[in-house]
Amino acid sequence: EVEREVRARYPALMSQRQEAERLRRLSEQLTRQNEGLLTQAQELQVASRESEVRAKKAEHSQQIVEAHARDLSKQLAILVHENRRLTASSVGRPSPHPSDVEAFEADRRAFRTVQDLVDQNEQLKKSVARLTGECETEAQRELKAMRTREDEQAEMMKKHLATKAEEMKALADTVTRVTAERDEIQRQ
Repeated sequence: EVEREVRARYPALMSQRQEAERLRRLSEQLTRQNEGLLTQAQELQVASRESEVRAKKAEHSQQIVEAHARDLSKQLAILVHENRRLTASSVGRPSPHPSDVEAFEADRRAFRTVQDLVDQNEQLKKSVARLTGECETEAQRELKAMRTREDEQAEMMKKHLATKAEEMKALADTVTRVTAERDEIQRQ
């Protein structure tokens, strides 16, 4: 009679054993997936740190460009002042062979030089402003994109981990149920 009962329950036991084996394989697969997700999270953290370093370098470059622009402005102011001083002193002094045309040409050259310096200064200011904007904009865009990707991937990872946790709980419940059924069958 025991043999008949074992034969009668053998298919159920085999089915439970197969189910337990399938659940074990599923658990291993989920573990591998979780490890992969953790690796991705670490890679994202590294990429984020690199992006922040690039943003800091861009900010530092911007500060250097601004410092150069300030230095150029000071140099230009000194040159303009010197040019005006020299022009005023040469106009105030009679030349050995004064000529109205020569004085006019000297004034025009001085004006052209000063105007060229003013124009160059304006162009430099515009270039500095443009470069500053580009540096800030590019670094900010890159940092924002990186943070957005990190947030999206973190959210996906949370959802994935929550799903896997539910699957693991269901798997544990199934293993507990199968074990209890097996134990019950063995007791009988």
